[in-house]
Amino acid sequence: MQEQSRTNKAARQKQRYNHSSGSKSFLQRQYELAERRGQQVAEDAHNQMLELQSQPIPEGSQPLSEDEICDQVLGRRPGYSKGLGWGPKPKARRTASASSSSTSCSQSTQKEIELQAKLHEALERIEVQDRNHQALASQVEAMKNMIEDLTRAQQGPPHDP
Repeated sequence: MQEQSRTNKAARQKQRYNHSSGSKSFLQRQYELAERRGQQVAEDAHNQMLELQSQPIPEGSQPLSEDEICDQVLGRRPGYSKGLGWGPKPKARRTASASSSSTSCSQSTQKEIELQAKLHEALERIEVQDRNHQALASQVEAMKNMIEDLTRAQQGPPHDP
């Protein structure tokens, strides 16, 4: 009896997978899953998602995000959420979807173009102010020279004895 127990124990340790399907084999389970989940069902859902994504968007509204499209086509399933209990599972936080990232990208590009235009205008104003400053500086220098000439003229000719 103990000899058989040792051989069974050794055989169990050699198994690569734990069998948890009862009396059905892995192949039978795989076949049933393929029948139940079928490729056709996945293709139909995928086509519906693509159709929703390609629908025209009314003006003034945002396009549907990938999460919203998935919720519409596949639906939300209730289940147990740790810390929340039974009920619909909360939406998973994901990174920005492709549509929202493309709109934010186009908005940032638009903002960049506006900022470049403002920068160009500011640089032009600086150039104009610099030219005005140089012109005023030359006028001040000319006035200083005129004042010096006038003060020399008022003092009269220099006296050389």
